[in-house]
Amino acid sequence: MRGRKVRRAALVAVPIVVVAIGAVAAFATPEPSAVTMRANFHRMAVKSVSSQAELVSILGPPGDHTTGPTTACSTPEHAEVRYDYLLGLPVDYWKTDTWEVKVLCAMDGCAILEYSTCAKTPQSRIENLLWRAKRQWHRWFP
Repeated sequence: MRGRKVRRAALVAVPIVVVAIGAVAAFATPEPSAVTMRANFHRMAVKSVSSQAELVSILGPPGDHTTGPTTACSTPEHAEVRYDYLLGLPVDYWKTDTWEVKVLCAMDGCAILEYSTCAKTPQSRIENLLWRAKRQWHRWFP
C-alpha cells in the first residue's frame, strides 16, 4: 500500500518538476556575448585570415545567436577576406546581442565583411518568450 502512494506521488511530482525547470529555462535571461569581438575583428582586418577554419575560430559559428531583438548602434567597420573562405558556410552573417558581422559584397575573389555593435532592445520576459517562440517557429518552418 505504501509503495503505491510513493509511486503515485512520484508520477505527480516528476511532471511538475519538469514543467518548473522548463519555465525557469524559458524565462532565464542569458548573458550577452563577449565584447572581445571588436579586437578579434581588428586583428582579422589587419592580419588577413588564412583559412575558413581561422575565420570561424575568430567569429564563431555563423548565424543568428541573439536572445532578443537588437538595434544597430555604431558606425560600421570593414575587413576584407578571400571569398572562398565563405563558401560552404550555412549563412553569410554572424549576429549576437552585442555585435554583428555580415558579408556586404564579393568581387574579384574577395569579400567585404562589415562589423557593427548592437544593443539589445529592452523587453519584458513575456515579450522575450514570445520573440523566442516566434524565432524557433521560423527555424522549424522556414
